[in-house]
Amino acid sequence: MRTIDRTEKFEVVGLSTDELIQICMNIEKGTFGYFEIHTIVSMNKTGNPFYNLVKKITKGKILIGGKVNEDDLTNYEKRVIKNTGDEDFKSQKNNVGNHIEGSPVLYNEKLDRYYLQYEWFEEVLPKSEFEFEGNPIEKQMFRDYMRSYTPNKYGVNVQSVKFENLKRLHINHIQYVVENEVEVEG
Repeated sequence: MRTIDRTEKFEVVGLSTDELIQICMNIEKGTFGYFEIHTIVSMNKTGNPFYNLVKKITKGKILIGGKVNEDDLTNYEKRVIKNTGDEDFKSQKNNVGNHIEGSPVLYNEKLDRYYLQYEWFEEVLPKSEFEFEGNPIEKQMFRDYMRSYTPNKYGVNVQSVKFENLKRLHINHIQYVVENEVEVEG
């Protein structure tokens, strides 16, 4: 890690993906932050001139859960029960990976890949821009090729992102900027 810049409000730190994973594994309690992720848009392949060529750049405010415990409001199952009033709700197994020591970091042993689990909120939706071959492109140009998205019916929008796709994360008055370049994957 190295300090890139410092302002009155925060410090900008450059680091590797592995260093960012370690920082996120040590988040103790639910923490609001701001992130920037780069992903390849998930699309159907057949007859698609945009397949694997459109990059989605998403920026926005998120909640990163801390160490998961029974009383933690960042616990998905407890949040759904609170939102719906359905005391019988049981969450399904997380197919992305397993939480490392209860942290918001997930590890998928089969893929040997780390993910950050986060929550976004309807009130402050993350904003996305798109690039095709390095140039801006409007979503309506490729919308018909996109795979459909099914919103969470419980109102708790928890998702996971591969750490390789995470480019910036601003938490606790530090803006972490990932400096190692890795090609983004869907």
